[in-house]
Amino acid sequence: MIRGAVYSDGVRFRWEQQVTFDLVDGHTVNYLPGPEWRGRLPASFFSTLAALTLVWRGALAFHACAVAIDGKAVLISGAAGAGKSTLTAGLVALGARFLSDDLSVLDWNESHKAFVVHPGRQSLRLHPVTAQWLSATHIESDEQDMRGKLLVTPAALHSTEPVTASTLLILRGNAESIPVVLRPAALGAQLFRPKWQSQLPMQAEIQKRLRSLAGRINIERIALGPVRDRSNFENTAQRVMDLIRSNHRQ
Repeated sequence: MIRGAVYSDGVRFRWEQQVTFDLVDGHTVNYLPGPEWRGRLPASFFSTLAALTLVWRGALAFHACAVAIDGKAVLISGAAGAGKSTLTAGLVALGARFLSDDLSVLDWNESHKAFVVHPGRQSLRLHPVTAQWLSATHIESDEQDMRGKLLVTPAALHSTEPVTASTLLILRGNAESIPVVLRPAALGAQLFRPKWQSQLPMQAEIQKRLRSLAGRINIERIALGPVRDRSNFENTAQRVMDLIRSNHRQ
């Protein structure tokens, strides 16, 4: 269970009975092991705490996967269980380069004159059946995932260089483009750990970043059916790949 509090100069974040973290001014992280300390940092350190640290430093953190297609970054967001990782795997199988899973971090890059996506963790959490459909260099069980998913390192990894953001796909409801006036709110709904982010003291800056990003990328809602077999997996990914490349040509 996650408990903690946000202060004007940092965040106190407790993960179950294992450890308590203190993030100070976005630059220092102190930690205090708890009674159930296991001798290593929990996954939440590399997700929630990492996201809050980077947001404190001026980045945007989204609950989204990301791939690079034709040199441009595409983010795939949606609620837990919406199929983000499965679609990401399908796009990678079609030639996209894998950037990040579940947590995607963007910031403004002055040399690119654009918002860029930074490569994140080099593995996808996939159901065992889906993992068989992706060329991988390494597959292992994830003991911290109660759903039985595997950690899969795709063969098609991107380099460590950031990639210019071009598109955000939201896996929800009917397929539709989102009007410009509604894009900042649509982006805000996809933030990583939104309840935590909503308490951070730099709310004005976060909203400013969202408005700026909303004017620079394409945002669409797409509807995906359940992926029942490999044929469906491949056909769904191809349909989305065609949509992305059509947007890139515009």
